[in-house]
Amino acid sequence: MIYINTFYYETDKEKYRTNIEDLFRNTVMNDGFDNRDIELIWIIDKAQYGENNTIINFMNSVTSAANLSRGLKTLLVIRWFIKNNRQDLYFDITSCGNNVIEQLIDEVKERDIYLLTRNYAILCDKYADIMVNNTYRIKAFSDLASLGGKLYASSYSF
Repeated sequence: MIYINTFYYETDKEKYRTNIEDLFRNTVMNDGFDNRDIELIWIIDKAQYGENNTIINFMNSVTSAANLSRGLKTLLVIRWFIKNNRQDLYFDITSCGNNVIEQLIDEVKERDIYLLTRNYAILCDKYADIMVNNTYRIKAFSDLASLGGKLYASSYSF
């Protein structure tokens, strides 16, 4: 099940991985990219993987893989945690757009993952079993918008 929180209390702050840039460099870039990672680089950022952690972007320029979009880096880090059988799947996905969310749903099927977002304008209609703020059960990320003002907590952090 995908557990979405639209806020967190200070006691939960340490759970969520928000340091995606550091995590990306220390996990994915250290271990290298597998075939699915390379496919996702093309699907999401329209870039091709070169070698030695380089990519060829849509303008045909060679640059570091560290310059991939933050949403894609978030997805690749989540995949790294899953591939390495990590159980601490708590991630901030606020920077992820619809293209990343669609791929994310496929990657996390049949796993419990905890996601934090303040982005209620996600248009992804791909079916998933989603629990929002431990209260509302929805069938697609696009249903977040319909919850409207119910997604706020009186004393939250972000």
